[in-house]
Order: sequence, then C-alpha cells, then structure tokens
Amino acid sequence: MQFFETCSLFIAALLPLHGGAQVAPAASPTGAVEPALTLATAQTRQPRSSTGFYTTGKQVGRWTLFDPEGKPYFCLGLNHVNQRFGVARINRDLALYHFNSYGWMDSLAFIKQGSLSYVYPFDFLKISIGLYNRIKRGDTIGTFRYPDPYDPAFRAEVVKTIAATCGPLKDDRNLIAYMLGDVPVIVPARDNPELNWAEAIRRQPEGSPGKEDYLRWIRNEYQGREAEFTANYGFALNAARFPPELAQVSPQKNEVYQDDVKFALHLIADFYDFVCPLIRQADPNHLLFSHRLLHDQLNLDLVRSAARHVDAIAVQPPFSERFDGGLYRTVHQTTGKPIFISDHHITTSSRLKTRADSAAAYPHYLQAVYDSGIIIGYGFCSHLDSVGKASGMVKPGLCDPAGTIHPEHAEHVVPANRHLLEKFGRK
Repeated sequence: MQFFETCSLFIAALLPLHGGAQVAPAASPTGAVEPALTLATAQTRQPRSSTGFYTTGKQVGRWTLFDPEGKPYFCLGLNHVNQRFGVARINRDLALYHFNSYGWMDSLAFIKQGSLSYVYPFDFLKISIGLYNRIKRGDTIGTFRYPDPYDPAFRAEVVKTIAATCGPLKDDRNLIAYMLGDVPVIVPARDNPELNWAEAIRRQPEGSPGKEDYLRWIRNEYQGREAEFTANYGFALNAARFPPELAQVSPQKNEVYQDDVKFALHLIADFYDFVCPLIRQADPNHLLFSHRLLHDQLNLDLVRSAARHVDAIAVQPPFSERFDGGLYRTVHQTTGKPIFISDHHITTSSRLKTRADSAAAYPHYLQAVYDSGIIIGYGFCSHLDSVGKASGMVKPGLCDPAGTIHPEHAEHVVPANRHLLEKFGRK
C-alpha cells in the first residue's frame, strides 16, 4: 500500500493548484503558450432514455456515448492496467487520475471483479502486427499464420468463441462494446510475404476453401484480360492453379501487389459479413467497434467494410503528441461513424526529450480530442512504463515498473482528465 499512500498524498497536494475554473495555460513542448483545457459550454446536455446499456448518438452537434442511464459519457480509459496489483488498487489508481474505464480489457476473471466500464477485444484472426513482432523477436513462442476464413474448422472456432464470450457478458452493464481485434495486418506489406494474406492463401493445398476462393476471384478479376494476367504472373490464366513452386509471387510487380491488396480486402469484407451478425445475434445489447486499426493501415475500403457492421471505428494513432485531425475527419466522413481512439501514448522522441515533455503534451492532445466533436473515447497507454525493445524509446506510463508514481504525469494528467470529464457531466 505504500504506493497508494504516496500517490494519494501527492495528488491531494496537487489538486488545489488546479481547483479553479480552468487549468492555467501551459507552455507547449515547443515553448509556445497554448490554450488550456476549458470547461463545458453553457449548452445543456440532456440524458436520453435509459436503455440499461451503452449507446452512441449525437448531442449538441457532437458524437458521444450514452451510459446505461442515458447520460452523456466519454470513455476515458487506462489500457493495460497491471492486474497483479489487484482490482481494488487499480480502481483507486484510476479514480485518483480521473480515468473512468479500464480501456480495452480481455481478462474475463478481472472483468468479473471489476466495477468500471471497459471494451472487450476479440482476436479471431490473430494477425496483429504486435504478435508478429513479438514472435520475430522471440518474446512469444509460436508461428505467425494467416487463417483461411472460409475453412469450416476456423468458422466453427469463431462461433464457439462468440458463444463462450457473449454468454457471460451480454447482460453486463459495464461493457461498452466489443472490439473485433487487435491491429491486424490486412493490407499486405509490399516486400514481406509473411505479412501478405493473399500470399498465405496462394500457398494453401489444392482444394482448400481459401485457395478455391482465390482462384475464383483471380479468374473473375482478369476475365477478358488474359494477356494482362500472363504479363503479370508469367503463365496463362486458364492454367492458373498456383502450385507450391509458383505460389510465392515475390518480390512483386506493382500490378500483382495491387491484386493482393484487393484480394485481402475481399477476404476481410467476407469475414466481417460472417462474424459481425453472429456477434449481434449472440449479444444484441452491446455496441460493436471495428478492429483496432493502425493509422497507416487505414485503407478506406477496409474502413468501409467494417463500417457496414460496427457502431464506431477504433483507431490506433501514431505514438506522438501530434493529433492527426485530418485522419479522423477522413475516416468519419467516409463512414459516418464516430471514432474511438483505442490506444495512445506520447513517447519520448527527438522533439520530446524527457518524461516531463511527454507529460506536458498530454493536455493539448486531450483538448484536440474534445475539439474534434467526433471522438467518443480515448485509451491511454499505459499503467506502467515500458521501453521499446527495438527503438529503445520510453513509453511513459503513469508509474514506473515498480509502481512508483511519476509526479510529471500526475501534474498534467489529473487536471486534464478531470476537466474533460466535466465537459461530459461526469464529475
């Protein structure tokens, strides 16, 4: 409990400094004085009718979540809470920092004990870039493998997972939404066949469902353009079976790469058409968010495929202090859906050299989140510090790995979070 005693005393001493109507303007990391986070406008926010579960909608011209009682709600989550501290301590941590959610949380044991809101992430495909990197580094044992989304065994496992998950969660008032998965590599990497779903399907045995779908797709794609296919692939379309010696089409011509992008988008669209109605059927009470889509994987056709089924687009933004409003506006204009920032941290960099620089940038980023009018939730990463094994850059958490509070983050995170939640009537 020593951590909590230290944390409570520090923040108790700090809060009076920010007890007025707004936080005093602070210098940005570049030295320029920027506007502080301000309190809510005078426009009244009226609750909706109670539904017993979280919903989305617009109020006062902006997108928002509504909590189970129908009150406007902004999901301000702390992702990757360290569960070894226990639920009681984590709840106290989040209350001290004015977070109101565990962020995205996939531990059913923790959820059962917890009392705050959360987003539950599925991971049907298991093709996240994070998993790929952990396996390549040797941090995780296993093989990175793209699934055949048409394989009856794979689909049966998906159905089983949905039933096992939604059964105990469908009546949970703390559950905000399900998320379809974690930063998947859908759009192929141009020069890495390991990160190419089309390449994986081409390598499948003759007669497998995915391989048969690919052959139908490629023949339909090049119908009437047989000479062009031969020029791109080196053999005739009517003979295209892609046996093992011809399955790897890499390094790729640009035309073949574009085919692979289109086929991957075809695969994910079919997968969404399959899996999303199953989730809705198993749990009609809760919202559904897209995959946590990496900012540089935001192909608009991919986003459109997800938007046909989901209530919000979950985005993994760049790990920096720069708020990419243009990116979010494009996604929103393309889909008509609000944005959920699923996981963000402000790492140290050439611009932000110290932890204090990173912490000082937090209120400005959160102000931009609010000003956008289209973002319904923000997940901060994370509870404890971590260091990138490849980059060596520090990802500052609220505490060091031993659980000792960082005063720099307390100074900036506490008032910024409190003021943002005041805007949504969540004091």
